Amino acid sequence: MTGAIEPEEFELVVKAYDLGCLFVSVARPIFGHPILIRCLRHPVPVAFFDWSMGRVTSRRGDLILDPRSSLSDIIGAIGQWLPAS
Repeated sequence: MTGAIEPEEFELVVKAYDLGCLFVSVARPIFGHPILIRCLRHPVPVAFFDWSMGRVTSRRGDLILDPRSSLSDIIGAIGQWLPAS
């Protein structure tokens, strides 16, 4: 958690924290948001909610989450997706 960052700061934050993956926890549909676009274009794997209900495609390593899933299902899916440390 970093708090709000500007779109142009995104790359710096990912590098500064040496992030190996990203979880974009957007609790409602926000299509075309600059940070979302940067996350989905960044080379690290991304977990995100598919607000299009199946019309989005993902890259290898990404985790597409159904926003209608229960909290325990979401936690379980993310837990399995995260790289072992």
